[in-house]
Amino acid sequence: MSPVQLATLEETIRNHIQHYTELLAPGNPVNIADFIPTYKLMQPSMHHHLGDNWIDVSTLNYALSRLPSELRETQSVIMVKDPRQLPGVITTSHVWKKVTAVNRRRLSFYNPLSRTLVFVITSDSDIDDIVNALVAIEIESEKIHQALRHQRKQFDDHELINLFGITVVELESLKMLLGHDWKSALATWGARSGTTLQLLKSNSSYDTAFEDWIDQLRKESLFIDLFDTPVYFVSSNTHSLTNLITGYVWQIEAKLFTFIESTYPSIYEQWQLIKTNNDPTRVYDFVYYLSKIYFEHHPEEVQERNRLEVSKGIRRIVSTGPFESVTQIIPLNSFQHFEYPDPQLASLPFNSIKDNSAIIINIEYPLGQAAYYLMETFLKHFKNVKGIYIIGKAAILNGNIGDIQIPKTVLDEKTASTFNFDNCFNQSNVLASNVHTHDSLKALSLFGTFLENRRQMEGYLADGYNVIEMESGSYLASIYHYLHPETAVENGNFDIRSTPFDIGIINYASDNPLVQTLGDTPLITRGIEPTYAATSAVIKRIIELESKT
Repeated sequence: MSPVQLATLEETIRNHIQHYTELLAPGNPVNIADFIPTYKLMQPSMHHHLGDNWIDVSTLNYALSRLPSELRETQSVIMVKDPRQLPGVITTSHVWKKVTAVNRRRLSFYNPLSRTLVFVITSDSDIDDIVNALVAIEIESEKIHQALRHQRKQFDDHELINLFGITVVELESLKMLLGHDWKSALATWGARSGTTLQLLKSNSSYDTAFEDWIDQLRKESLFIDLFDTPVYFVSSNTHSLTNLITGYVWQIEAKLFTFIESTYPSIYEQWQLIKTNNDPTRVYDFVYYLSKIYFEHHPEEVQERNRLEVSKGIRRIVSTGPFESVTQIIPLNSFQHFEYPDPQLASLPFNSIKDNSAIIINIEYPLGQAAYYLMETFLKHFKNVKGIYIIGKAAILNGNIGDIQIPKTVLDEKTASTFNFDNCFNQSNVLASNVHTHDSLKALSLFGTFLENRRQMEGYLADGYNVIEMESGSYLASIYHYLHPETAVENGNFDIRSTPFDIGIINYASDNPLVQTLGDTPLITRGIEPTYAATSAVIKRIIELESKT
């Protein structure tokens, strides 16, 4: 694809972003339908059946899972940039309730009387994410409404499959989305007037949310000298690091297997098959996956796990501010106190760090551009940063789901900048017995999952890009600006080398958008081994660096 063609494709995306940005800027409610024309011009790859009348179940699945379920009853959506504006919106607190989405962490409230949904946003990526998910749902809702407009009284499965142009499997997925009373939900879907969206005007900076996060760390960390302590920043999840270090799941192994066998027999059968392959790495990783299911059903066991971690010096701090996240503070000298660390860590010289004062700050990864403000705030307050490591999911353009991807170059669409950096994991082995590792890759940080199209990705693949995600560009832009505060990080090529701290980024492939998307097939167990291989590589790197000091 020629540079001119690729530029034209990117222009339709930027025009769409500019369109809804301008419509929302005055602070007035806007009909979601007003965003549809420019959305369709983008031809987003996530939205397979955008141009026809067939119901796109995978798109609905993806979009609805990233918004609270109350969205189906919502008539107006409000986005609040400054949390201080909330009291002016949520005026009758006894009516409002805090709500959550399955696959998106965002402070949200719902009023069932006014049918109003309020989001507290922490970056422009939230706007991109919310707007385009709402547009996709609006388009598919209208299709459902049109398909059923003459058949609202009664319909059976066979009729729906023909009306919607979907498969039996897609129909079952749609039923799950709608819940137990799916027929009633489907019959009324689309009958209401179109949803409106409003962005409240504010002169506040997004930094406010992350300053609140820092204040909470200061109050709850129990470290007097928290910001002067040697620190390693990790952006990942809140289970893999502590699972590897503490080995807690192995202490409850019998209870875990009894529960899985009796409650999830199909998963238990999968576990039996994996166990017969005599692959210890895979066995351990799958047990971690089973423990996640077990903990969801046993909150008392979660409390016991947390008590053990606290007794050894590990702190979990749940955000009470607008940045919805959990932060773990893990002292390196706590490693020696756990009896059952993962076998992958068995050869590490834990004795060499028994008197070490360094800590790991592990943060649940943010969405898109929020990574910029998170890193900016972190580097502003922590004075002795020794390493920054990012573990995340990413799409892969030439490879398989579950593959590990290690970039050396990141093109960030948000700043129109390219970052070349020394990724420490390009010089080390990230071992995973059943997973292929791609290193020294070129990666692309996009505006959002809906803000990409197939021809654009084919053009990037032809130019040698093989990783597509949303956070690395924002992290690197923030790091570069910290190192060069006098430089505007936009529209340029920037080298991040000879830094005062270690930098490492590892992604694992969640989908291949040229073949299928997360809306088609969720990652589920295919992300287990690469996640733990990446996490193990981070721990090994930190121990390696600290053992040398």
